[in-house]
Amino acid sequence: MKVQEARPGAAVRVKDDLWKSEFGGMLGTVEHSWGDANHPALDVRLDSGRSELFWFHELERVEDEARTA
Repeated sequence: MKVQEARPGAAVRVKDDLWKSEFGGMLGTVEHSWGDANHPALDVRLDSGRSELFWFHELERVEDEARTA
């Protein structure tokens, strides 16, 4: 995910190669952005209903259509 894409409402997928491996591949929606605009942390509401905090580079932007497939 690029910094400029890291904004509330963006549909995202958690990257598989994270230390938080239990979240790898999960889909969600960015709810809030925190911190420095060049390196934001993002509150993501996962499709499971759980909310987690990720760095922007730990996420991939997905098209809304990919979430329904």
